[in-house]
Amino acid sequence: MSKQGYLRVILLMMVVLPNPHLEAQQSRLRQSMFHLSQQIATKMEKRTRIAVLDFNSLDGTSSPLGQYVSESLITNLFDTGKFQLVERRMLATLLKEYKLQSTGVIDSTTMKKLGQVLGVDAIVTGTITDLAAHVSINARLVATDTALVFATASEEIEKDEDVRSLMGVQAQPSPTQPQSSLPKKNDDTTPRKFLGEGQLEIISSSAARYDGTKYVVENITATKHSTKIHMTITCEQYQCQVWSLRGGGMMARGDRLRLAFIIDDHGNRFECTDDLGRYTGNSLDFGPFNLLAQGEILGLDLMFRPVDVGAKNLKVHYSDGRIPDLVLNVELAK
Repeated sequence: MSKQGYLRVILLMMVVLPNPHLEAQQSRLRQSMFHLSQQIATKMEKRTRIAVLDFNSLDGTSSPLGQYVSESLITNLFDTGKFQLVERRMLATLLKEYKLQSTGVIDSTTMKKLGQVLGVDAIVTGTITDLAAHVSINARLVATDTALVFATASEEIEKDEDVRSLMGVQAQPSPTQPQSSLPKKNDDTTPRKFLGEGQLEIISSSAARYDGTKYVVENITATKHSTKIHMTITCEQYQCQVWSLRGGGMMARGDRLRLAFIIDDHGNRFECTDDLGRYTGNSLDFGPFNLLAQGEILGLDLMFRPVDVGAKNLKVHYSDGRIPDLVLNVELAK
């Protein structure tokens, strides 16, 4: 081959072959959304007609980031050529017309109604959790005929400039600015003072209900190494299911169980580290579970990282992957 021929081959390879430097420059947010949509696509099984709801914050509020997540998933899933998706604006119009809510907290009756109105056999919903250095996106895939979660997907996104912009967070101050102006949030490396040993006095504790099941925090025990929350789960209908936080048995003891955590009145987050529940049944898809009859009460002990001293109001977030994020408000005595 002549010198000119070799040159043509080299130029052709430069055009055809992917450029790793260009790929690295792509938005981390776009890459994360692509990975999340891939997870969802592989777990949809034979369901092809899909609606994607906006992803709200844990307190149920909407944000540009949650809307971006929804738009990205719709685009990426449609591009696979495997799914029919409801256009987001059309979805909002239909929800308003039929007076249905689009938040992540939807009961089974509303979920089935959504499936009928939208003509879909699966709905993608989820939450966005603001962490210290990352944003955690947790998606739930819900079958509209049963209103049960049949799969989950998650992705953690670094808080780069794109993410901060969508969250409405201003850029960090330069090194010349006083660091005292930054909000102080605890992380695993921050020295702490822990709540005292023993059972804490609870002034008030709110109940949360979902699909015929009531959840209440009964007592909290604090040690230097952990905070244990004892919760009662009461079945108020014919039959209820309570699933382990370990999902399909993929999480070992000591792993962070992302479905449950505590937020104190200073905005600090304390992860769940252990589920001490005893479960009599097991499913290959969702893992250990208990089946409760009407009126039956299950006691569940969850272990969390030790809560800081000075905390008076705690928001205990709980979800077993099948139900949406429930928030139990607890007020402690000083």
